[in-house]
Amino acid sequence: LEGRYAGWWADCDDDPDSAFLDDVSGSLQSGAFGQVGVTILQRVADWNFTDKAGAPLPVSEEGLRRVPARAVLELANAYLRRWGQLPNQSGGA
Repeated sequence: LEGRYAGWWADCDDDPDSAFLDDVSGSLQSGAFGQVGVTILQRVADWNFTDKAGAPLPVSEEGLRRVPARAVLELANAYLRRWGQLPNQSGGA
């Protein structure tokens, strides 16, 4: 990730099907941000996300609930840009 979460990474499935990409893109467009994270989590094999104290967060729905919303949105946007579902946007989030 970039910006505030520079150095954070997530190892995601590198061959998503179009239905998955449509689900993530649709959730972002509709403002269903909680669903975005749950959908992305289906493709995450590992990450180095931590809580405010620096303790590792598990790759699970419990861990996801503790990831800052901005980081989840940055992850979703980066994933979709990689697969051409979102235009490259200037300006930071």
